[in-house]
Amino acid sequence: YGAGKPQQLIQLDVKSLNVIHSHPEFYSHVIELDVDGKKQSVVLKDWQQFPIKKGFLHLDFLRIETNKKIHMNVPIHFVGEDKSPGIKDMKGIPAHIMTEVMIACLPKHLPEYINVDVSHLGLGESIHLSDIQWPPHVELYHQDLTQDDKAVFSINSPQKEIEETSETSGSQVESEEDGAVIDDSKNVDSKESDLG
Repeated sequence: YGAGKPQQLIQLDVKSLNVIHSHPEFYSHVIELDVDGKKQSVVLKDWQQFPIKKGFLHLDFLRIETNKKIHMNVPIHFVGEDKSPGIKDMKGIPAHIMTEVMIACLPKHLPEYINVDVSHLGLGESIHLSDIQWPPHVELYHQDLTQDDKAVFSINSPQKEIEETSETSGSQVESEEDGAVIDDSKNVDSKESDLG
């Protein structure tokens, strides 16, 4: 659909599709579809997969026009984690808060991914959307960073991670004990009903 043309239903070869979809660029690149001998430039806008078995149930392709901007979700690649003082020297825990971001650009400028350099971060520091260096001719799609400048990556204290894990473990133990009491009562009820 799109580009001022009517919606068109197509069928794809399942085996070929299963090979292609394993490549990340399938989800963020311009794709050339050959439909009845006519090539159309499209991007993958939405898809549905079978809930149990592998494979696609349905895909939506959006036709693109070379002179009009498109908006797409593209993956974020974090680089320099092994050089970050907060991770390397202070044993901080990296937190990948966002793994993709929606951008706007012309189809010919669509990047495969957005690089985010985290090599300079110390313990407790983070990178926000406003800190990202966008590729040429690429911009963040409809986001007011003065109102909502979200963090995309941070380095957490290892002590904080340990404390959070301990609290979670404690609550799980309590839940398990509660569950045991409930199970015992169920056993008693079932025995009484058998005797009755």
